[in-house]
Amino acid sequence: MRIFRLPFLLCCFFSASCAYQPVLSNSPPVSVEKRLSLAQAHLLLGQVGMAKNQLDQIDELDQGRDYWRLVSLYWLSAGEYKVAFSAHQSALEKYPNDSFILNNYGVLLGQQRNWTEACKVFLKASENAFVARQSVQINLSRCALRQNDVNLAETT
Repeated sequence: MRIFRLPFLLCCFFSASCAYQPVLSNSPPVSVEKRLSLAQAHLLLGQVGMAKNQLDQIDELDQGRDYWRLVSLYWLSAGEYKVAFSAHQSALEKYPNDSFILNNYGVLLGQQRNWTEACKVFLKASENAFVARQSVQINLSRCALRQNDVNLAETT
């Protein structure tokens, strides 16, 4: 009786294997703007791995200001401070006066307890901002207070 089941089982396996064929996706590729938006949303939700996945899929030719802002924020959020310093330096080479990148770099310096440099960076960020960023002003005030520089804290 077992021998008669073998051809039946082989037919079942053959039929099942023919039924599962790979399907080509006709969906359009995800745009750079969409990937950056997804990466930002993942960072805001604390999903750093998913943010990194989106950032890794952006070609070098498409790595503009918004990309570097998110990369610097990603490494800061991931807590990889050596890589974060390197990423911020690369970003600042390309965009030396970007207040968003400067603010994140100041936060990174502050986390390393380098308050003197952090205050300089926050001050530069506040001077170079097209529109005064509230986060830069708050960080500059906190930094100044850490150094007991009440006059600087008061002016921000």
